[in-house]
Amino acid sequence: LGGLLTGGLLAPYLANSVQIGTVITILGVVTCVAGLVSAPLFVRISKRSQAQQAEVAEIVVTLRSLGVLAGASQLAVELLARHHEVEFPTPGAVIVREGDSPDDLFVLIEGTCSIDVLDADGHNVEVARITAPDTFGEIGLLQRVPRTATVMAMDQCTVWRIPGSRFLEAVSNGQLMTASSRQRMDLHLASHKIPRRRQH
Repeated sequence: LGGLLTGGLLAPYLANSVQIGTVITILGVVTCVAGLVSAPLFVRISKRSQAQQAEVAEIVVTLRSLGVLAGASQLAVELLARHHEVEFPTPGAVIVREGDSPDDLFVLIEGTCSIDVLDADGHNVEVARITAPDTFGEIGLLQRVPRTATVMAMDQCTVWRIPGSRFLEAVSNGQLMTASSRQRMDLHLASHKIPRRRQH
């Protein structure tokens, strides 16, 4: 680009002083020299890009295996992988509390979590369990409703936290959802729907 810009600026002046063949030769040389000078920069950018892809490669493989990201584009999953944070909830730690505003998507990488809902007396009652690898928190984000249940670590867990804004941005921009993946998402949400206890 620098070579082309320089050539474009020099062309009118050169055309008035030398023959057109010479002008073309000079512009060609300027472009080639600029390309050679820029080559190391391109190599560094390429290597940095490859290194970044390698850093998130295993994370991407894990994310793509999850139902919530079925059918996602490679670019969308890589962007989500670059923005995840790792947490290590201890046994009994509450990761998500029922009624809270939805904020992030969670990926359970190791361990088991209980899914609890409040009964008529205000007590937490376990209605299900999830084991790694699995996700939680997507219902509140996608349906824009408060957290539908409390998620608590039952043993030492490893959890990836992905900002909900990044997840929703990928969805709203069409980077994540195609028609087929939307259908798979609906099936995923249906299979993860939290059963509610009857209140007396």
